[in-house]
Amino acid sequence: MGDPRYDTADFGEPTPGNLRVDYVLPSDGAMTVTDAGVFWPTQDDSLYRLTGEYPFPTSDHRLVWVTVEIEDEEPTPEPSPTLTSSATPDPKPSSSSKPKPGLPNTGH
Repeated sequence: MGDPRYDTADFGEPTPGNLRVDYVLPSDGAMTVTDAGVFWPTQDDSLYRLTGEYPFPTSDHRLVWVTVEIEDEEPTPEPSPTLTSSATPDPKPSSSSKPKPGLPNTGH
């Protein structure tokens, strides 16, 4: 049997007992896990009402959370002054240009 503080589900049965069935699987290499846990409040916690006892008020699974730090693999280069354009756009659209359709449900 593993450490019960890593259990993530309670199926309200005497066997097999609490299990580790829910997890977060962060990407390898691009991030560092800085903290993690299972939301399983104790009876003296005001949030215990969300998990409670069998029959559970919400779910027999518990929330697994992870805090990650995203690592920047390659620094973003600063724009070079030689790459910027000094040309100004023509304020008058050409008569052959058609208006672009708006995006649905965005108002744009």
